Amino acid sequence: MLREVASRFIIVFSLYARSKKLKILDKNISIIYLNTAPA
Repeated sequence: MLREVASRFIIVFSLYARSKKLKILDKNISIIYLNTAPA
């Protein structure tokens, strides 16, 4: 459940980062998400 909430937060935050044009931050979030996503 915690992972579910965290992944949802990451997705929302990455969309927020894109909307704010924080491209570097968005790229870092994507890398973190790929590293933490269930295989």
